Amino acid sequence: MTAGGGGPYLLAVDAGTGSCRALLFTAAGEQAAVSLREWSHREPPGVPGGQDFDVEVNWLAITACIRDALRLAGATGDQVAAVAATSMREGIVLYDAGGRELWACPNVDSRAAREAAELIAEGAADRIFAEAGDWVSITSPARLRWLARHDPGLLRQVSSVGMLSDWIVWRLARVHVTEPSCGSSSGMFSLARRTWSADIAISCGLSSQALPEVADPGTELADDLARVEAVRDAVGASGRVRVDANGAWSVDEAVSAIVQLDRAAGGLEYVEQPCAAVEDLAAVRRKVDVPIAADESIRRAEDPYRVRDLEAADVAVLKVQPLGGVRACLRIAEDIGLPVVVSSALETSLGLAAGVALAAALPTLEHACGLATRSLLTADVAMPELGRPHVTSGRNQTADRRGRATPRGTAASA
Repeated sequence: MTAGGGGPYLLAVDAGTGSCRALLFTAAGEQAAVSLREWSHREPPGVPGGQDFDVEVNWLAITACIRDALRLAGATGDQVAAVAATSMREGIVLYDAGGRELWACPNVDSRAAREAAELIAEGAADRIFAEAGDWVSITSPARLRWLARHDPGLLRQVSSVGMLSDWIVWRLARVHVTEPSCGSSSGMFSLARRTWSADIAISCGLSSQALPEVADPGTELADDLARVEAVRDAVGASGRVRVDANGAWSVDEAVSAIVQLDRAAGGLEYVEQPCAAVEDLAAVRRKVDVPIAADESIRRAEDPYRVRDLEAADVAVLKVQPLGGVRACLRIAEDIGLPVVVSSALETSLGLAAGVALAAALPTLEHACGLATRSLLTADVAMPELGRPHVTSGRNQTADRRGRATPRGTAASA
């Protein structure tokens, strides 16, 4: 089918379990053409349950689909403005130092059943699941253990690893990169940090250097700089602007990004959780002038004290529920001697009411609190709703213990 017109077009390439396809869309989101090729996976001799992904044969099928989609739409390659790649989850590709594919398997490869059982018996499967959120039956840890046992020479040659969608990007752009939705299906990803787990990779016999860059969609620094500049323009010179990296950066990345973001904002109030590890927060804090806030680093009762002792933060973000309640948080705030921001997760009014109570009970509150997350839910369990902060005349107001509204900071940073 043909949509007509001269582009631009958006191309999607999908490497599915039983077929590959190419879909072409107009800039308005209308499907212009689709092409599909079925494929099968070869069974290596003497490997029960094993299935190999044939990178050469299957790449020919993918490129044929792309050519067909362009032909059906009456389009040419130079009219394609962007390409997106997706694939079956759990399928992996291993590369040598020259970028040659050494080994690849689809998601249905089950050769590593024995190795998966070993990981379960050793307790490693539970630890991997706790961090990576995927079971070991058909993910990389068991398969890499199988390779270490049956083809250790091949495993020693591995210079990079990726998922099948990453392989499509490699073939098209010659760059090793992943993104969280497919990278997380490897069983070697930290879901909390949305990046690779070096610990899991090393336990699988891979160097952490073999893990490709994670390109989280929409998180290019240039885009973040533009957003921060736009926020500054919107709130004016008096508004407080803060950014939250959710632990995504290394120390070097954090230092570079913070300097640029601070400049774009015309001054940041603080940067929240630039790195995942408390030690890295401390290292960043020593290298930048912008205040650092610890959020994900404060979840257990002992965490705030470790942040204090390592001098890792200028601001402590406290959440009532994981830290044991309002009284426990008040005691922590007094003990650590840091300015506090009271925050919430995705709680209903019942949970938010506890955060409001904490914010109202603190003797000082220098920064606006993050207690407006009720708006992210479609419904509530409380009628009438409780503890729902609101904004009046540009200021975030929190009800005190007598029910009166107490201004706390500026709403621009909430």
